[in-house]
Amino acid sequence: MSIRISRTEIESFVGDVAPLWLVSEENLKFERIRWSSSSDAVKVKSFAGCYHGAFGYGVLLTFMEPGEAVVTATCRDETYTCLVRSRARRDYSGEKMNFYKGDLHSHTSKD
Repeated sequence: MSIRISRTEIESFVGDVAPLWLVSEENLKFERIRWSSSSDAVKVKSFAGCYHGAFGYGVLLTFMEPGEAVVTATCRDETYTCLVRSRARRDYSGEKMNFYKGDLHSHTSKD
């Protein structure tokens, strides 16, 4: 079965968050995948090791500062890359906007 990365190039703005993952016809839910970023322009949040494997085959990219990074995923001794460009924060010229800088997450309860 072949594996590929969901995108080979991504461009966005400082403060934005974007998903990136490995795609395969196989279930990669519990596959050992190592993710890394070549620069501080993009932070990689991995979900590998999560007890139920939710989104263990992907990461969230947080755009931290202007610049470029190569995000790399290594799985089964193969390497997959995505070129990521982080642009300066958008200027909304006074528009009312709420920026969130951090990782997306959810809260659950047993109610």
